[in-house]
Amino acid sequence: MRIEMNGTRSNITARIGFPESAPVEGYFASIACLHEHGFLRDGGDYAHALTKAGFTVVMTDERPFLDVCATPCGLFADGVGASAEEMFSALASEGFEGMVRDSRLGRSWYLSGGRSIMIRDGLRMCA
Repeated sequence: MRIEMNGTRSNITARIGFPESAPVEGYFASIACLHEHGFLRDGGDYAHALTKAGFTVVMTDERPFLDVCATPCGLFADGVGASAEEMFSALASEGFEGMVRDSRLGRSWYLSGGRSIMIRDGLRMCA
């Protein structure tokens, strides 16, 4: 997705898959993060709070995943910052897996195995 921010072009792409099964401890880490940043107001609906935080829930035949809203808002209003990184960590701890890329910053975040790892362009990640 291409977005305009302060006259500069930016690309933020994301595909973060929901866990195969609900986390044993529940979605409390991401709920706490949404609450801390003020997105859980107005009824406390989790899906609505994710949308206010700047995500879009995409339903597919396989399984749902999170993308970033076409119009930057919430955690992504100014690109991917510290608050968004905090949310990535919370989601990863709950079993969400996928990646987010902000080409303006030249960074990618990988959510897998309960962790969120940030890689800068030009660096290689080996397993």
